[in-house]
Amino acid sequence: MLVRPTYLHPAPGTLVKGWRIERPGKATLKVNLEVRNCRPLVLSGGDHALRWGCQFVDPADDARALIASYATA
Repeated sequence: MLVRPTYLHPAPGTLVKGWRIERPGKATLKVNLEVRNCRPLVLSGGDHALRWGCQFVDPADDARALIASYATA
């Protein structure tokens, strides 16, 4: 995922609890994530961001359904 601001630079293995996934017209999901990698990125407009690679930690059924919807799209 892309994260702004860039001062949030977690080390691999960091557990992020209660990360919110907002979806238009649907309930917000709260998930726990483990950061696997984090690297700086310059976007096409010149803005800076971080690209986090994360793994879901014990996702609830609604989060599993969201993951499945992206995996089969």
